[in-house]
Amino acid sequence: MPRNKESTGFVVTVAIVLSLVCATLVSVAAIGLKPIQEVNAAKEKKKNILMAAGIYQDGGDIEALFKDNIEVAAIAIPSGQPANDIDVNTFDAVKAAKDASTGQSLDDDPAKIGYIANHALVYQLKGEAGIEKVILPIRGYGLWGTMYGFLAMNKDGQTIEGLTFYEHKETPGLGAEIANPSWQATWVGKQPYDENNIPQMRLVKAISPNPDVAEHQVDTLAGATLTSRGVEATINFWLGERGYGPYLSQLASQE
Repeated sequence: MPRNKESTGFVVTVAIVLSLVCATLVSVAAIGLKPIQEVNAAKEKKKNILMAAGIYQDGGDIEALFKDNIEVAAIAIPSGQPANDIDVNTFDAVKAAKDASTGQSLDDDPAKIGYIANHALVYQLKGEAGIEKVILPIRGYGLWGTMYGFLAMNKDGQTIEGLTFYEHKETPGLGAEIANPSWQATWVGKQPYDENNIPQMRLVKAISPNPDVAEHQVDTLAGATLTSRGVEATINFWLGERGYGPYLSQLASQE
């Protein structure tokens, strides 16, 4: 008996079959593309590390430039001591932070990250005389989600050399300006610590004419108050005693 192709049952059956086929195709595509996406994500991170370090070359070989100039090291948080038992090729600080055996929750949490790992990877720019800069992974909450980036510091442990953000959910044209190279460049040369070695970076509407105050200030993001506050809290947290502060102090003492 021929089917009634206009019947409700037939239409529903066809719709279900098509949905299952489409869902299967999407799943297969997602699984198949995952390795490519992971490679691209890793490459984007390396690109941002090189940008923060000030040695990225547009159109250049990112992998070769990274291999020739950057050395990856693991440190303990917050002591800043080397952690030679950590595999720098597989360690993931974000995942480790959420595991009770490798991380801990934060009660006082200005950057709003919830958890912090007991270890971190740092990226050292090497020169003929040794370490020239260190590039530090940072993350903190903006308006809509967590912002991930890299902060480069001079070997003196006191001077900002670069800042990049490679992943965020901020509003285009407003908070998303954290990814604008022109704004990021305004961080270079800033001195984040006060006389008591406490990070005091501020995002302000007008930079002070007093050089001693201006060295701790960066222009705020217009129309993005909460994102600006998030960036400020993120920088100060990671440069503090619970972040990379002890490591940077040790780095400076080696000069």
